[in-house]
Amino acid sequence: MARETIWHINPGADYAATVVARDQAGAAVNLTGFTATIEDVSGVLGSAVTIGIPNAALGELRFTLTWQVAWPLTPGTLGGFRVRLVNGSDESTPFLVYVRIALPSARVTVPRGADMAWGFTWPDDSEGADLTGQTVEVVNSSATLAPLMTVAVLNAVTRACEVRLEGDLATPLGRAGSFQLRRSTAGANRRTLPPIAVNIA
Repeated sequence: MARETIWHINPGADYAATVVARDQAGAAVNLTGFTATIEDVSGVLGSAVTIGIPNAALGELRFTLTWQVAWPLTPGTLGGFRVRLVNGSDESTPFLVYVRIALPSARVTVPRGADMAWGFTWPDDSEGADLTGQTVEVVNSSATLAPLMTVAVLNAVTRACEVRLEGDLATPLGRAGSFQLRRSTAGANRRTLPPIAVNIA
């Protein structure tokens, strides 16, 4: 039976991961001579998921998922797929994968009219790559927050950043909406952080 896996991705994010195919004893499977394909795609995933075998002897499978503009930004399941490995008459489907959008991770409260800034270190979500040469920006902002939010990279090598919110006394009290932060290289290899909800008090 195929092993079930769930990918939790942030809205607006591309996904990439290298995993090792293992047998029931946990040992890496030598994939020399095998081909890998994506099968039984469901939901809205379509052709957004691809797979390759970067190192057959070590059993490595490389997955990529490219975020599509039409996909919803709200939490939920985007769909699923199976991985099919074939070498002549030897065939298996070791992975059954579901792709889900992660829930918002944080909520911040800001006094109305106050300027706010908070620093953070971007997590290592791109396999060791720092922010050198990348664009870091605010995305998926609600209409209220969009003109008020900016982000700056303070140190690209250490991935140190600062989010800034410009105070506006005209902003109504209560929930102002949410926003996300995104890093990308020339519009590709997009990585987003989970949505952050903002309350004005």
